[in-house]
Amino acid sequence: MKFEYAILQTFKYVSIPIPLLNFYFAFCVTISFFGQSTMAQEKLKILCLHGYQQNAQLLREKTGGIRKAIKTVEWHFIDSPHRVENSTDDEKDPRGWWFTNENRTYSRSESDLDVGFQDSLEAIENKYTKDGPYHGLLGFSQGGSMAAIIAALDQQKSKRRFQFIMLVSGLKSHIKSHSKFYENIIDIPSLHVMGEADTLVDKGKSEELAECFNPTIREVYVHKKAHLIPCDKTAITVYRNFIQKFSNST
Repeated sequence: MKFEYAILQTFKYVSIPIPLLNFYFAFCVTISFFGQSTMAQEKLKILCLHGYQQNAQLLREKTGGIRKAIKTVEWHFIDSPHRVENSTDDEKDPRGWWFTNENRTYSRSESDLDVGFQDSLEAIENKYTKDGPYHGLLGFSQGGSMAAIIAALDQQKSKRRFQFIMLVSGLKSHIKSHSKFYENIIDIPSLHVMGEADTLVDKGKSEELAECFNPTIREVYVHKKAHLIPCDKTAITVYRNFIQKFSNST
């Protein structure tokens, strides 16, 4: 605008043919239009956290249908820094965000141990610093537990790094020391996706986690499938309708 103003000021003292003036103003309008269009199409960035015994590549594959349908979102994936040893899926490079036993295994039972938890927090922080900032955070299963904890930690530190959170088959951490993360309502727009046929993280556990979030900006979608990320048309519509609240381009 300063450049345009300077040109206009010059026009006061210089005789410019009308056709040239018309061309100039048309040029300015065109540049302004394309500038606004580019801003409107800026992609949202969502950081995705995989479940226990999974990894970034597997979660990328599991969300393929969503990513193909919602192309205006830039999906980022991160591996947990901890490999699950003695797993039946060793060839798939299974990983976990923390372990509940010294032998580096994980259970959904109450525990005093969160082996590797701090290292995972640091890995996610480094990812955010390197490739962020991110608009949203998505977590599946144990990754959903981690995502909820990150949102709670940000709130406790009075910083808002994410505009929204999406938790699929999420559950509250059963680590005793993690109970502090649920003492206050987590005040961030949230979408909670849970399966009626989920036997690994039953719907009740996902509902318990959902209740930790502000009910006025909380959405819940229940599907009829098991422990997975639904990618059917109905589910994709739910994801899109939720995400588009934070962008005009999705």
